[in-house]
Amino acid sequence: MGLISYYSANRPHAPQPGRGWTVGITWTHPPSYGTPSEESRLLWLSWSFFPFFGLGALSEAIKMNNLDDYSGIPASRTSPALKRN
Repeated sequence: MGLISYYSANRPHAPQPGRGWTVGITWTHPPSYGTPSEESRLLWLSWSFFPFFGLGALSEAIKMNNLDDYSGIPASRTSPALKRN
């Protein structure tokens, strides 16, 4: 988010071939232009963030399956078969 804010505020909103800023940078508003390496770095950082969601989901699944701990699920949303006495 920091890089997107930086590029949105400090980069031109029209291509500047003399400086090498010819590629539109994803997720900036208004559309800003930068170098191809800046665009690839921003995309890599964005996509590398998503595995952390998978890691959290995996840890909750292990906790529910192996430890029989459903503390992360509100009681009103669980089925009667899953509720404890």
